[in-house]
Amino acid sequence: MPMTHERLAFGFVVLGIALGCRGQHPKATPQEAYIAALQNKEAIVNRLRPLLKRAGRGARINYLGACQDAIPFLVPLPTIPPLAPRNSERIVDTVRALLGHDKNVVVTQEDSRIIRIEMGRVPTAILRTRIAVLALNPKEQYDPWLAIKAIEHSDEVRTAMKTLRVELPSFDDSKSFPCRSGDESPRLPSSMNNVTVDEALDVIAETFKGIVLYGACKQADGSNEFDIGFVCLDGH
Repeated sequence: MPMTHERLAFGFVVLGIALGCRGQHPKATPQEAYIAALQNKEAIVNRLRPLLKRAGRGARINYLGACQDAIPFLVPLPTIPPLAPRNSERIVDTVRALLGHDKNVVVTQEDSRIIRIEMGRVPTAILRTRIAVLALNPKEQYDPWLAIKAIEHSDEVRTAMKTLRVELPSFDDSKSFPCRSGDESPRLPSSMNNVTVDEALDVIAETFKGIVLYGACKQADGSNEFDIGFVCLDGH
């Protein structure tokens, strides 16, 4: 199947769209559900992209999604109702307005570096997993998606996944590319020592000035699923 930029974000991750609100029409097919999820993700990202680009900041979006049998390779984002943007001197206030001032959405800014958006009560066990040494090869240093894959495949994260009964989405695509190319492209350090998954994702968001998404949902059998993705602000 041809690769798309949206699918590169490890599923990234987006929800649901009103699949049940179709009257007498047949239930959405997996392809329809997948397309609807990507459209919802694109709508949310497109609200944030211009603001973050102007501010020169990256962002983290942690969200609690709803696992869907129709699209097992995604942890979908919650839908956010359309809202006209309102400018504010404080970037966090503008982001809150863009996201509809939903009571389940918390927006904070840490050390003037990145904007953190929490949607729902997100499980944090995986994010709190500490990695002794996260070594990155040259390709992973220049590519946020490959760096995320390195985090996911670290021994510590794999052990935590087994202990916590947590799975990655079944869809996996390792083909990727850097946000920008050239001698001045941003680059991650060759290694990060004694770092949590959460801290490593912060470094990725800050270095590449993009959006790192972390989604989690619970399967019908009681197991959990999480998905980590990345969106470049320059359009990838």
